[in-house]
Amino acid sequence: LLLILFLSLGLRPLSAPTRSLPHHIFSPHKLSEGSISACLSPECEPPRFCRLHSFLPSPWVFSAMTLSTLSSTLSTPFTVVGSGPTGLFLSRLLSRFGVDHLTLSSSTGVSPHPKAHYVNARTMEMLSASLPPPLFERLGSLAAPSDEWRRFHVRHDLLSAPIASIDHFETEEYRNLKETCDFEPAHVPQNVLAGLLAEGVEVMEGHTLTAVKHNPPGSPHNLTLTFSSPRSRTPLTVHTDRLLDCSGSSSPIHSLFPSPPVTFGPTLPLLNVHYNTSNVHPSSPGMLHFVYNPSCVCVVVAHSPTSYVMQIPLALAPSDPRALREMIAGVYPCRAECINVLEASPWTMRTALHRGVVPGVTRVGDASHVFPPAGGLGMNTGINDGYHLAWRVAMGELEGYEEE
Repeated sequence: LLLILFLSLGLRPLSAPTRSLPHHIFSPHKLSEGSISACLSPECEPPRFCRLHSFLPSPWVFSAMTLSTLSSTLSTPFTVVGSGPTGLFLSRLLSRFGVDHLTLSSSTGVSPHPKAHYVNARTMEMLSASLPPPLFERLGSLAAPSDEWRRFHVRHDLLSAPIASIDHFETEEYRNLKETCDFEPAHVPQNVLAGLLAEGVEVMEGHTLTAVKHNPPGSPHNLTLTFSSPRSRTPLTVHTDRLLDCSGSSSPIHSLFPSPPVTFGPTLPLLNVHYNTSNVHPSSPGMLHFVYNPSCVCVVVAHSPTSYVMQIPLALAPSDPRALREMIAGVYPCRAECINVLEASPWTMRTALHRGVVPGVTRVGDASHVFPPAGGLGMNTGINDGYHLAWRVAMGELEGYEEE
């Protein structure tokens, strides 16, 4: 490894100069509101490397995962945990503001499950202000045409005519939005958006947070984090001043520091089924299809003309995989061979808020609040959280974030 490192240092590409982020970035007195505004400009390119990589010639030589094998102990002012849209967006903004940080995730790569699919107008406005113009243009090109998702349908099955339909572009709420906002919502699956946000963001993947230790006063850093990885027998230790928890509703912080969340309203256990179809499509395109017939009661979410997610009340869902596929085929109706079930997993739709305060830990997105899936609230509020948290981190004004 030392020989490879020595040789790679001699092959440093001229187009990718190394840089070491200044330590004074951590001081709030070194950044002004003007510099924050300038960094929000799309023309302001984020730093190529974080401080961890400052001794390396290029991100093409070593990845963050490779770096974890070189040292089992790292230090950084801020640690982002989670690589969903919230964590990736927050990491991008922190890099743009010049904030020294690491981003780690228990997952490897972007999830194939589409999950949320509605990017609201406010999120589009934030993405436009934060992403490089070419990347934002690509996001627009990947969004489905509005005629494919602007309607909700109530129906007996997906091939017959709907019983009733709602065009949510013709509602008073949408007309008011058009009068107050220059951006329109978009239909983009969460995994597609996450793939775009991941471009240029260095994430140490496959690292699960297993312990958080509060260091005694006078220590160089406030927290000592421990991560396990199936790729290494030696745990990774990260000394940091603050943990920015973007690891979702199943955050390890919930189990490491148990604190019952405040829940609102009823809960509904569901079976979430991700599937593809071949040669069969709904007779009327739409975002949501509410299906009611003697053999199935469900909601079908259209993520693309061939990719769907079906939400079935758990009490009505079959446990046998073949019976499940036949139930889905009956919703069209079509032959069961036309249905390819990719994933089926139970989950509980709920609304919850984690109010428990853990010193040195800031909860972001679903790690702080959990919403029902309607309107992509979880993904959109998570990105909103990251947008407002990033400048507060850079300015050293974290106290106001929790109140917001």
